[in-house]
Amino acid sequence: MISPAAGEFTFGAYNKAFLGKREGFSGLVFASDDARRDQKDFAASRLQTYPTFDFSRQAKLPSGQEVTVGFSLSFVTDPRLPEVVFFVSQQHAAQHFWKPEYQRHANGALAVSEAIMLADDPASLVSLFAGLQGKDAVATGPGQLVVKTARGQVTALDRRRAVERFGDALPKGPQSPHFIAYRIAVSDLVHTTTMLDKAGVAHHSHAGAVQIAASDAFNTIIEFAAA
Repeated sequence: MISPAAGEFTFGAYNKAFLGKREGFSGLVFASDDARRDQKDFAASRLQTYPTFDFSRQAKLPSGQEVTVGFSLSFVTDPRLPEVVFFVSQQHAAQHFWKPEYQRHANGALAVSEAIMLADDPASLVSLFAGLQGKDAVATGPGQLVVKTARGQVTALDRRRAVERFGDALPKGPQSPHFIAYRIAVSDLVHTTTMLDKAGVAHHSHAGAVQIAASDAFNTIIEFAAA
């Protein structure tokens, strides 16, 4: 089990411990405009929280100008998911990050639209995700749980449905719920496929999407789909 020190969460130590066990998708971050408020809301929902962590540094813009950039992070862990951390990130001076010229990608990527988790009993995670995103954001169905977010969704699948979507070669991971894949929305799936071919990246098509196997992507399935 990967456990933070009592009363605090250290991102670097957590990921060092994670990578000591395996490669993969170690956590999920949500955007926030007030990390401290979110931490209080998480605590009120009886989630396992930690003091908000702030950091900043000097950054140099393409013009040569130096500016201060920073973040405030509030973390949530759950003993049922020892190899997953959730957190919100509040960007300070966000204007230095969210620039159109920084968001154009040769492969046509527009956004991360979905994060996919494997869980034996997805419905058992309702209270966790309701605390993270609000109860109205969470819906369950046979063998799955879907959580709507401001920029996409989180999906938890049982093993049967994960195999239906991704095949038998699922990423190596623990018996506890853990992330196995993420989906990237692209402007033109044919163009993205051509880029992958030119780069020599192995891939295959499935159900209208293009997937890169976990064995070729640091133990995480990457899925591309038209926006």
